[in-house]
Parts: sequence; C-alpha cells; structure tokens
Amino acid sequence: MDMLQPGFDASTFVKNRRRLLRHEAAQQFFDEVVLQADRLGLLRDAHFGVDGTLIEAAAGLTSFRPKDEASPAASPDDPSNPTVDLHGERRANATHVSRTDPEARLTRKGKCKEARLGSWATR
Repeated sequence: MDMLQPGFDASTFVKNRRRLLRHEAAQQFFDEVVLQADRLGLLRDAHFGVDGTLIEAAAGLTSFRPKDEASPAASPDDPSNPTVDLHGERRANATHVSRTDPEARLTRKGKCKEARLGSWATR
C-alpha cells in the first residue's frame, strides 16, 4: 500500500480474525517481531514487576443490578436511561452484575474510599 491508498475497513480484520488464529499467522507474526527485536538488542532477561492498576469501568453504578433481575422496561418519559433508585440497596459482586460492562467489578482503592466499578489490569 502506498501513502495515498485508503486503509483497510475495520470489518476486514474482524472477518479474518478466526482465519488468522486458526492458521497461527498472528503467533508467527509475533514471533518474527520478537526475533527482530532480539537481533537488534532490544530485549533483556531482567526481572520485571507487575503493576495492578484499577481501570475505571465504562459503566455507571446504576447499571450494576441484581443478576436475577429482568432488564427494566423503558419508560416513555426516559426511554434511553430508565430511572433507578439505589438508595439503601446493598450491592456485591457475588449478587450483582453491570448490564453495560459485565467484566466490571465493584472495588475500592483503599480504606474509607467510595466503591466504584472498575477492572484490574496488569501491565
């Protein structure tokens, strides 16, 4: 491709993902990149640490609803975001799940800190 040619449409990559994984093309590509980095002296055998960072979820606390609860019906006055009263309701990861981000967990960053929806990421 030259600089003026349009790039691939995102759906092209989605459609070919299974094929790339089935034929291990992605692994071969990764292995080749690592080999080139090694030849250039860009790799080290040093020990590294892992930082667990809380990433705030792209979901609001109102989406964190009981697992066995049916989805709330849309009301005519508020069709896109039904009003939810959470006052006095106790929520826990064992009994609740986010409707918009199922991987999000209710977490606290420390003592006496408010609970937020987030995901732990390691890097």
